Amino acid sequence: MLRVLPIIFAVALIIYTFIDCARTDSSAMPAKISKPLWLILIALVPVLGALIWLYFKYQHIFTSDYPSPSFGGQNPFSRPQPPKGPVAPDDDPEFLARLEARNRRRAYEERMREEGLLPEEDERLDDKHDEDRDEGGLYGNR
Repeated sequence: MLRVLPIIFAVALIIYTFIDCARTDSSAMPAKISKPLWLILIALVPVLGALIWLYFKYQHIFTSDYPSPSFGGQNPFSRPQPPKGPVAPDDDPEFLARLEARNRRRAYEERMREEGLLPEEDERLDDKHDEDRDEGGLYGNR
Protein backbone atom coordinates (compact mmCIF):
# COMPACT_ATOMS: atom_id res chain seq x y z
CA MET A 1 0.00 0.00 0.00
CA LEU A 2 2.82 2.44 0.82
CA ARG A 3 4.32 1.89 -2.64
CA VAL A 4 1.03 2.71 -4.34
CA LEU A 5 0.34 5.90 -2.35
CA PRO A 6 2.93 8.11 -4.16
CA ILE A 7 1.63 6.90 -7.52
CA ILE A 8 -1.98 7.73 -6.58
CA PHE A 9 -0.85 11.13 -5.31
CA ALA A 10 1.08 11.86 -8.55
CA VAL A 11 -1.85 10.82 -10.77
CA ALA A 12 -4.29 12.91 -8.74
CA LEU A 13 -1.92 15.90 -8.91
CA ILE A 14 -1.56 15.59 -12.69
CA ILE A 15 -5.31 15.26 -13.24
CA TYR A 16 -6.04 18.21 -10.96
CA THR A 17 -3.49 20.51 -12.60
CA PHE A 18 -4.51 19.48 -16.13
CA ILE A 19 -8.19 20.24 -15.42
CA ASP A 20 -7.27 23.45 -13.56
CA CYS A 21 -5.18 24.62 -16.49
CA ALA A 22 -7.87 23.71 -19.01
CA ARG A 23 -10.54 25.62 -17.05
CA THR A 24 -8.39 28.72 -16.48
CA ASP A 25 -9.18 31.65 -18.76
CA SER A 26 -6.60 32.20 -21.52
CA SER A 27 -6.08 35.80 -20.43
CA ALA A 28 -5.24 34.68 -16.87
CA MET A 29 -2.48 32.20 -17.72
CA PRO A 30 0.49 32.50 -15.36
CA ALA A 31 4.04 33.28 -16.52
CA LYS A 32 2.71 34.58 -19.88
CA ILE A 33 2.71 31.10 -21.37
CA SER A 34 -0.16 30.06 -23.62
CA LYS A 35 -2.75 27.54 -22.51
CA PRO A 36 -1.82 24.83 -25.06
CA LEU A 37 1.82 25.04 -24.03
CA TRP A 38 0.87 24.64 -20.35
CA LEU A 39 -1.29 21.61 -21.16
CA ILE A 40 1.54 20.02 -23.17
CA LEU A 41 4.01 20.73 -20.33
CA ILE A 42 1.72 19.12 -17.75
CA ALA A 43 1.05 16.10 -19.97
CA LEU A 44 4.64 15.45 -21.16
CA VAL A 45 6.51 16.20 -17.94
CA PRO A 46 3.94 14.77 -15.55
CA VAL A 47 4.90 15.57 -11.97
CA LEU A 48 7.36 18.38 -12.65
CA GLY A 49 4.98 20.11 -15.09
CA ALA A 50 2.16 19.92 -12.52
CA LEU A 51 4.38 21.35 -9.79
CA ILE A 52 5.56 24.19 -12.08
CA TRP A 53 1.92 25.00 -12.90
CA LEU A 54 1.00 25.12 -9.21
CA TYR A 55 4.02 27.26 -8.39
CA PHE A 56 3.33 29.88 -11.05
CA LYS A 57 -0.42 29.91 -10.54
CA TYR A 58 -0.26 30.38 -6.75
CA GLN A 59 2.94 32.41 -6.37
CA HIS A 60 0.86 35.46 -5.34
CA ILE A 61 0.32 33.77 -1.96
CA PHE A 62 3.91 34.46 -0.99
CA THR A 63 3.85 38.18 -1.79
CA SER A 64 3.75 40.55 1.16
CA ASP A 65 0.29 42.03 0.50
CA TYR A 66 -1.69 38.77 0.24
CA PRO A 67 -4.10 38.33 3.21
CA SER A 68 -3.82 34.89 4.74
CA PRO A 69 -6.94 33.81 6.68
CA SER A 70 -5.01 31.33 8.82
CA PHE A 71 -2.76 34.05 10.26
CA GLY A 72 -5.37 36.63 11.16
CA GLY A 73 -5.30 38.38 7.79
CA GLN A 74 -1.51 38.86 7.73
CA ASN A 75 1.09 37.08 5.69
CA PRO A 76 3.52 35.32 8.05
CA PHE A 77 6.44 36.34 5.80
CA SER A 78 5.77 40.08 5.93
CA ARG A 79 6.52 42.68 8.55
CA PRO A 80 3.64 43.69 10.81
CA GLN A 81 1.84 46.77 9.48
CA PRO A 82 0.97 49.67 11.78
CA PRO A 83 -2.77 50.30 12.22
CA LYS A 84 -4.28 52.45 9.48
CA GLY A 85 -6.53 54.52 11.73
CA PRO A 86 -6.58 55.73 15.30
CA VAL A 87 -6.57 52.95 17.87
CA ALA A 88 -7.68 54.97 20.90
CA PRO A 89 -9.98 57.99 21.34
CA ASP A 90 -7.08 60.21 22.31
CA ASP A 91 -5.33 59.36 19.00
CA ASP A 92 -8.38 60.35 16.93
CA PRO A 93 -8.06 63.96 15.68
CA GLU A 94 -11.85 64.31 15.25
CA PHE A 95 -12.46 63.23 18.84
CA LEU A 96 -9.83 65.64 20.13
CA ALA A 97 -11.30 68.50 18.07
CA ARG A 98 -14.82 67.79 19.43
CA LEU A 99 -13.45 67.62 22.96
CA GLU A 100 -11.61 70.92 22.56
CA ALA A 101 -14.71 72.62 21.09
CA ARG A 102 -16.86 71.30 23.94
CA ASN A 103 -14.37 72.57 26.54
CA ARG A 104 -14.21 76.00 24.89
CA ARG A 105 -18.02 76.20 24.73
CA ARG A 106 -18.33 75.30 28.41
CA ALA A 107 -15.67 77.84 29.39
CA TYR A 108 -17.47 80.50 27.33
CA GLU A 109 -20.82 79.66 28.95
CA GLU A 110 -19.24 79.78 32.41
CA ARG A 111 -17.71 83.18 31.69
CA MET A 112 -21.08 84.47 30.45
CA ARG A 113 -22.81 83.17 33.57
CA GLU A 114 -20.29 84.95 35.77
CA GLU A 115 -20.97 88.20 33.89
CA GLY A 116 -24.71 87.65 34.26
CA LEU A 117 -25.41 87.42 30.51
CA LEU A 118 -26.62 83.79 30.70
CA PRO A 119 -29.07 82.27 33.19
CA GLU A 120 -27.68 79.92 35.78
CA GLU A 121 -27.35 76.25 34.84
CA ASP A 122 -30.37 75.21 36.93
CA GLU A 123 -32.59 77.68 35.04
CA ARG A 124 -31.99 76.11 31.62
CA LEU A 125 -34.93 74.50 29.84
CA ASP A 126 -35.51 70.87 30.82
CA ASP A 127 -36.40 69.72 27.29
CA LYS A 128 -32.91 70.61 26.03
CA HIS A 129 -30.76 67.51 26.49
CA ASP A 130 -27.17 67.79 27.58
CA GLU A 131 -24.68 67.08 24.77
CA ASP A 132 -22.92 64.41 26.81
CA ARG A 133 -26.15 62.45 27.27
CA ASP A 134 -26.89 62.55 23.51
CA GLU A 135 -23.42 61.32 22.63
CA GLY A 136 -23.30 58.71 25.37
CA GLY A 137 -20.53 60.38 27.34
CA LEU A 138 -16.87 59.96 26.59
CA TYR A 139 -17.20 56.72 24.63
CA GLY A 140 -20.23 57.50 22.42
CA ASN A 141 -23.55 55.66 22.22
CA ARG A 142 -23.50 52.00 23.13
